[in-house]
Amino acid sequence: MIITRWAARAKINTSYPSHAMYKTASSMLCVTVSYRKKTVLTIWQQKQATLLIVRKQSANKLSLSIDKTCYSLFGASDSDRSAVKLNIADVELKQVESTKYLGIMIDHQLNWSTHIDLIYKKLIKFTSIFYKLRTRLPFDIKKMIYFAFVHSQLSYGIEIYGNTYPTYLNKLTTLNNKILQILQEAPRQTRIADLYNNFNALMLPNLHKFNILLFMHKFFYHKDQLPRIFHSYFQHNSELHSYNTRTKNEPHLKLFNSSIGQRSVKFKGTRMWCSLPEQLRSISSTRSFKRKLKEFLQHMGKID
Repeated sequence: MIITRWAARAKINTSYPSHAMYKTASSMLCVTVSYRKKTVLTIWQQKQATLLIVRKQSANKLSLSIDKTCYSLFGASDSDRSAVKLNIADVELKQVESTKYLGIMIDHQLNWSTHIDLIYKKLIKFTSIFYKLRTRLPFDIKKMIYFAFVHSQLSYGIEIYGNTYPTYLNKLTTLNNKILQILQEAPRQTRIADLYNNFNALMLPNLHKFNILLFMHKFFYHKDQLPRIFHSYFQHNSELHSYNTRTKNEPHLKLFNSSIGQRSVKFKGTRMWCSLPEQLRSISSTRSFKRKLKEFLQHMGKID
């Protein structure tokens, strides 16, 4: 997941075949602990998880605030979550369904609905303000206001939360459309695409694709701009076979059977990159690629 760019990660490996995950976090420290068991963590594993937190904060010379430390359990039932207790210094840590880390609300179901609600609450307050200002400011100033107060909120972390189901994004998309309509003093019959084109902006699904493709572009042309963990994130087809095929220089598409795997950056990013026209993929300049990609998403093509 993209979140590995931000979170310090550590794992406890056992011999059980499962894929649930525990995450503990404080305002200064984020540690991810994974285990492989279909039932709840054993007492030993719970102690190892808390010990890992203490070691992590000691290694980074941090002072652990137990009152502000909480944890979430991903991929477990309600009964499993209620059976888990983590303690540090005989103080029980609080188990939460969601927590904020670096401005992103991470919920235990990883559907990002909590973060979407947070953005919605931030943006809804601007509708009445923009309505009063819409006739008093020139078009260019209103465009600057939109990108400063609205677009900046939508674009931050959209590589993550934009990967959720469309039903969760609908309320945010509708609100964004309304804000654009207010700022542009556009009639209700105005096409949604025209509202975005007037401000040279992208709809939320396309903004998500834009950021994922920009990540792919950096991987192929500017790896130095990515964290080191992503330097070997993708493989070319030529690394897996020696056949002289047309796609030998394209990234290898790793197949996933689950819907979760098919929404991963490794699958989704590769598929979208290969769907781009060759002349667009061949642009090495980040600035030129951004401009051409935005034009492509606005007017020219659809990317699966």
